[in-house]
Parts: sequence; C-alpha cells; structure tokens
Amino acid sequence: MKTRFQIIAAAALLCSSGWASPAMAQPLSGQDKTVVFVQAMAERGRECDLLTAWQSAAIRAQTLEQTRDWDNDRRQRIGDAINERVAAMACDDAGMTGWIGAASRGFDTEFLPPYLVVYRTLAQMDNPPMTFTAVALRHDFAAAIERIDAKFAELEASGAKAEGGKSWPDYIETTGQWAEQFVQRVNGEETERKMTMDEAAGWIAQSAMVTELWLAEDAATE
Repeated sequence: MKTRFQIIAAAALLCSSGWASPAMAQPLSGQDKTVVFVQAMAERGRECDLLTAWQSAAIRAQTLEQTRDWDNDRRQRIGDAINERVAAMACDDAGMTGWIGAASRGFDTEFLPPYLVVYRTLAQMDNPPMTFTAVALRHDFAAAIERIDAKFAELEASGAKAEGGKSWPDYIETTGQWAEQFVQRVNGEETERKMTMDEAAGWIAQSAMVTELWLAEDAATE
C-alpha cells in the first residue's frame, strides 16, 4: 500500500525549501524540512479549522511513519522545529492555505480509503486484534460498517477512481487482503508483505483512530 507521505512530500518540500529555523544549531536536511512542514501544516491547519480532526490525524500518521527509526536527538530537533513553525504561522499563511488547498483534493480518494478498508476488514473479524479494539472502543461495528460502505458507494457514484485507477470493489478487495496480513503479522505469522510487527500494529491502530474520527465528524454533519 503506497504511503500517502509519497503523495504529499514533493509539494511539501517545495514549500519548505526556503525555510530555515534560526533556533537550530544543526541545519535541517531536506527530509527533515519536509517532515517539519507537513507536521506543522497538520497541527496548525487543525487549529485554524482548515483541516478536520481525521484529516489532521491522517497527515500526522503518515509523517510519523517516516520518523519511526530516527534517534532521540533527531526527533527532539524536529519537534522543536515543528513547535517553532506552528507558533510563527498565522491562519492565513499563504504556504499553509495553498498546500492544504492542493492536498484537500485527495483527502476523500487517497488519504481516507485505506484506513476505511482496514477498519472495515478488522471490524468484520470474529476476533479483531486488541490493537484495533483498544482504539476503536466499540462492541458493535454494524453502524460503522454501514457508513463506510455508504462512503464507498458515494465515491463510486461520483466517478472517482481508487488508487492506481482501480474500481472501488477491486480496491476494497486488494486492500482488505493487506489488512488481513497486518493481523497475521501482529499475531507473529509470516506474510507475503514485508513489514515488521510494529508497522502492522501501527497501521491497525491508525486505521481505528482515523476512521473513528471520520465517523464522529460524519455523524455530526447528518
């Protein structure tokens, strides 16, 4: 499953290339600047009501995936730079509003669907992993599955295509198979998809979190 970070990183790097933190004793690399920019957009964009809770969470989840293997010093340096950038950014910041405006075109068709499919697949299992249920905090998933299915029906009716130009039923089937492999890996089984147990658990937990935020937003707009 292609990471959404690959979709947003190029635009973010262009927007962040001219920025340097005066407080940083050690210059930030291009990758570090990209992470700082995207995380700052996710945090400040939510504060300024330019992003919904699930959109902000989905963006932050993807950038955090890039920093998983970084050492503590690098993480601290990045965290300081994010805080500095957020504090200095007004809600009408042209870089933020422009980037969010461009990224928003893919929220429903690129950012959200993989999380919904993973959630839907796990929610239909007899014994979903604790990594999922501990975040979703539901006993009955029927209403959530019904709303997810309605969302995919809306996407199909709109003419939007899934990642790679697939039909939505094909996309759901393929991504659902990946979701099953996440569970197998968390259970200590080997899978065709190369991933660590932590990566699989992360995808499961993030899917539960992002989807629950989306479901809450969806219910509030009804």
